[in-house]
Amino acid sequence: MYLATQIKQLPATLSDDAPYSRFSDADYLAVMCHEIGTPLSAIIGLSHILGGGACTTQQKTECAEMLRDSSHMLMGLLNDLLDSARIESGRMEIEHARFNLATVVEEAVHIIALKAKAKGLELLVHMGNGLPAELIGDSLRIRQILLNLLANAVKFTETGQIALYVNAHADSRRYCPVSITVADSGIGMSQVEIEKVFDTYVQALLSD
Repeated sequence: MYLATQIKQLPATLSDDAPYSRFSDADYLAVMCHEIGTPLSAIIGLSHILGGGACTTQQKTECAEMLRDSSHMLMGLLNDLLDSARIESGRMEIEHARFNLATVVEEAVHIIALKAKAKGLELLVHMGNGLPAELIGDSLRIRQILLNLLANAVKFTETGQIALYVNAHADSRRYCPVSITVADSGIGMSQVEIEKVFDTYVQALLSD
């Protein structure tokens, strides 16, 4: 309920008087086009490689995996774009459906694993004890958040490792708060940057 309430209140914070509102829709569109171009270029390049006919079976398998992962990343960016439009129009809805958190985590990690491996980064996953086999919530949004956090960790980490921690904090038989933490050995953020994380578009523009 808290998350749903916060999302409903977001349109009011995105008014013309909001801090950093000088970043226009055109700025946001430019950032999104840049982000979308990365997986799209990979898809086009891999398609040409597969179409060349000179690949070994192993290379074809690797290309197919990278194509799948790039497609998932592209879909995630498009979902982010759609969510942004829903939030601004006040029509964002949080789904309440049964899902398996371990499966959602595994899918997100698999998508990011190749990128981490390509940079020589170690990707660690720590699933805490006591996690329920089934939860009720919005698995799509949780997967999007995981992908965004992990992708940023890979993007801003040159050496070392990235660790994902998932822990349950059951406070009753009915409710089970879950904490998800991503830690990395990257460049980190200054206090000034931390204070701007939730400002409209600012983090995306500064991350380039």
